[in-house]
Amino acid sequence: INQGLYQLLRQVSNMSDAYQYASAPQQGMELGDLTWVLREVLEKCQAVTQEAGRKLEYTLPQDSCITRMNRSLLERAVCNLLSNALKFSPEGSCLHFSFQRSGALARLTLYDPEAILTSEMLATLHRRYTRQAGLEDPRQGTGLGLVLARCAAIAHGGTLLLAPDSRGGTRYCLTLQLNDQDNGVLRDHIQMDYAGNYDHILVELSDVLPSQLYGPKQVND
Repeated sequence: INQGLYQLLRQVSNMSDAYQYASAPQQGMELGDLTWVLREVLEKCQAVTQEAGRKLEYTLPQDSCITRMNRSLLERAVCNLLSNALKFSPEGSCLHFSFQRSGALARLTLYDPEAILTSEMLATLHRRYTRQAGLEDPRQGTGLGLVLARCAAIAHGGTLLLAPDSRGGTRYCLTLQLNDQDNGVLRDHIQMDYAGNYDHILVELSDVLPSQLYGPKQVND
């Protein structure tokens, strides 16, 4: 029941925000350290991924990367890519995340050496509500998670690509345009937390994590 609450919260927020960020992609931007944000998110994801029977490895640069970004949106994008990869990867597999910078372009890549997405899946992954859920394959959802990840890429001047990798498996690549210029726009820090103050990582990965992680203590907190 507790896990179902997290799943419902994720679905509702994705339904709302996928349209919100598509119509106003530049909202919520502020200067921050992209390397630090990714490290914080991936450390948390690494711990809970082990509970799902997989391993997550990541490679980040040592240097800071200051850029204008929507931290919450990027966090959700990374988690949605990981959630999708976990759904299609077998137990015991190892996922690899990397952040590479080339001039003003940042490339966030999640590589799953085991998952295989068919051409039919790849053709509809970015379309709202076109992924048909069925009892025979519970991995299929509404597709809004990847729509939100694509909105995050577009909001940061980039794009989201999913493709089979030459080594086998599937590669998710989210690119961002780096911009360290402060435009002088003040951000309103009094904002509603989209996750209702629940743990963001547990919310975003609620479809793929084991139910024992969703005890009364986490919900009450």
